[in-house]
Amino acid sequence: MSIPETQDALIIHSKGTAIVPTTRPVPSPGPNEVLIRVSGSGLNPHDQLIRDLGILAPSFPWIPANDLAGTVVKLGEGVTKYAVGDRIFGQSHFLAEVPIDHTGAQQYALLRVEASAKVPASLKDDDAALTLPTNFVAAFWALHDDTGLNLPFPPLGLKGNGEPFEFSKHDLVIIGGGSRVGKHVAQVAKLDGWRNVVVTASKQNEEELLKTGATHVIDRHLPFEDQLNQIRAVVGNDLQYSIDVVSHDLTLAVAALSSDKEGHAVHLTHVQLDQSKIGEKKAGFKQHQSTGVSTKPSSIEWGAKVWDALPTWVEQGKILIPKWTIIDGLDADKANQVLDKYANGVLVPDHVHLHPHH
Repeated sequence: MSIPETQDALIIHSKGTAIVPTTRPVPSPGPNEVLIRVSGSGLNPHDQLIRDLGILAPSFPWIPANDLAGTVVKLGEGVTKYAVGDRIFGQSHFLAEVPIDHTGAQQYALLRVEASAKVPASLKDDDAALTLPTNFVAAFWALHDDTGLNLPFPPLGLKGNGEPFEFSKHDLVIIGGGSRVGKHVAQVAKLDGWRNVVVTASKQNEEELLKTGATHVIDRHLPFEDQLNQIRAVVGNDLQYSIDVVSHDLTLAVAALSSDKEGHAVHLTHVQLDQSKIGEKKAGFKQHQSTGVSTKPSSIEWGAKVWDALPTWVEQGKILIPKWTIIDGLDADKANQVLDKYANGVLVPDHVHLHPHH
């Protein structure tokens, strides 16, 4: 397959400006990189934060979509994991010298071999490929990365903070368990083997969550004190680990922590905390903002093991595929409409995928 010199793409020129179409060069892969012909890329809520607030983007201009899949068309130096023609998926390399060479809203893009995997033969690119990378990585890294709880994962030999940890003797609380990331946290928690996995979510998500990892589901629409009391009815005063995957308010995740054991609360976004509601924490607690970036130096080596295992977990039904919908072509107006919904708090029930060659 011949590779063109230029390609169509979608771009955000500066903070606060809309996505617009553009033409840019097709990049060439460096060491441990491959060039793919992008079959699709996924839009996520953080793309809206980048567009409107400049949060998370290392620089502008910026090309959205950090979940991408496609067919390998060129190998970089030292690549043995893939061959030309392989169908692969992965998470873009935020920390690359030219990060927009690695994002998905364009016809050709680069992927790091350590942050990617082959698409299982039984699945479409839109299945495993485009619904998983950012959401799954955010979930797994919140539990096992040094920006999150930094706990070990023995099945892959991941040592975490180096201390042994008996998951079966500890509970986990997930605030926002009905979100795409929250569902993946519950699924990874099931792989871990926690004693109890208590999630807050809408009642409509209860049945799915109980089947896939949660042991208890608390109605997120209940008043604060009612949610807290129902959580404590399960975990008592022993909880040391909580994760809030959606909120900008960490108060419930901290309030649920033990009053006399050191606690750890993970969040993915910038948060506030109402000290008047969290109660006494005699042993203190620590907040951790997890990054969910596969290619950061401290996680790229062990992260590669997780990426290698992910296709098998998907095929085994241990990690589930969210529902998805397609935007044909690089349609800037439709992409902006999706991000506008995220900005306005409008529900986007299915993961939205761009198909750049349609």
